[in-house]
Amino acid sequence: MQEFMQLNRNLKLRTLTVFLAALLNSSIFPNMTIYYSHYFGRFITGILLMLISGVSFVAGMYGGHLADVYGRKPIMLTGGLLLTTGYVIAAAATIHCSSARRLRSSPS
Repeated sequence: MQEFMQLNRNLKLRTLTVFLAALLNSSIFPNMTIYYSHYFGRFITGILLMLISGVSFVAGMYGGHLADVYGRKPIMLTGGLLLTTGYVIAAAATIHCSSARRLRSSPS
């Protein structure tokens, strides 16, 4: 722990950010898989998850190139903003789909 506290402030912040992102992904994605398999079916869910992995890989490669061209900090900030935006959109879509399903199933 002492070694961590001696690191540069930016490194500590980045390490904490990566840890929290990994923690959130590890807790959210298994539940999303179960939810999507019920909502879309297993085949479409598998395609969507493969698509997410493929796009993440390509975006990581392209982001590395952009970081070399424009610098790490602006690209990391933009990537974090895009990641946060994606999480907000996913949460809003889940809330919208859940409330729409509840409205359809409620007796009138």
